[in-house]
Amino acid sequence: MAITRANIELGFQIVLGRSPESEAAYKAHEDHADLATFGRALLQSKEGRERFYRLSAAAALPIDLETQRAAYCFIHLEKTGGTSLYYALKDQFQIDRISPIHLPNLHSLTLAQLHQWDFIAGHFDFASTLCVPRINVKRLSVFRSPSARLISFYRFHRAHPQSAGKENPFVALAQSMSAPAFFAEPAIRQSPRLNNAYLHAFGSSLYRSALSSRAEIDSALVLAKRRINVLDAIGITEKLDESAAEFARRFGLRSTPQVVPMHQTDELADTVKNFARPPAVEMTQELEAALYPLICHDNAIYELAMRQFEQGRASSLPSST
Repeated sequence: MAITRANIELGFQIVLGRSPESEAAYKAHEDHADLATFGRALLQSKEGRERFYRLSAAAALPIDLETQRAAYCFIHLEKTGGTSLYYALKDQFQIDRISPIHLPNLHSLTLAQLHQWDFIAGHFDFASTLCVPRINVKRLSVFRSPSARLISFYRFHRAHPQSAGKENPFVALAQSMSAPAFFAEPAIRQSPRLNNAYLHAFGSSLYRSALSSRAEIDSALVLAKRRINVLDAIGITEKLDESAAEFARRFGLRSTPQVVPMHQTDELADTVKNFARPPAVEMTQELEAALYPLICHDNAIYELAMRQFEQGRASSLPSST
């Protein structure tokens, strides 16, 4: 994968806290095989090491850049049951080595902050995990049928109290529109949280990056599939218990996490003040047409994730011979 000029600029800002000093600096890094190799080169440079230890000293953290201690990065895709899985997994780690839940800005934190956590979870993209200053970084994520994910997103926001619409435009739109109209709304179609979110999370350099041209989308899809293939563990929302068991096997956890469903929309009306139980959403031709442009690429990514998940489970089953 070619290292772009934008990659080099971003890498310098994250690791060294500055832009490249000259055109020669850009040239010196454009031949790296991939982003991980590029990032490692910056971290292991004299300037990178000095800045890393300076930041760690300021935070009073004893940090060893070469540590083999694993860091587990949970790329939490919205409305996939990730919160339930997060709480099941976090009990496997020391409390002071767990990042704040739903950490959205992984790429903007200091190296010292990132190094202190063994379990890092949040709504960040794959590219952000390349900033974690550990030699041994494990990456996991959970995928849900894209159409079911979006319908869940709509119903979740429709369930909110009406007053929440003043601060959250998604709430206001969901409460004033049918599901087909909601997903046809331009503001919805322009959101990377809703428009092929899997593609944005795994195929772009930053979660908020826009993918406007056909060439950009095609390139992002290739990259997203490559990154799905190198995830250390994949979970499927429709099979959360099996996913937890697979995570335990792959990561050698001391026990299989027990998944307790959390933040389910239909239960919020019974547990959260002023939340309502939204009506069921029927899949009609009109809704299917409205959803299609928002999930057409995510469907391909989801199918790949499903195959990877099933292959992983099959490899863990005892042989019948």
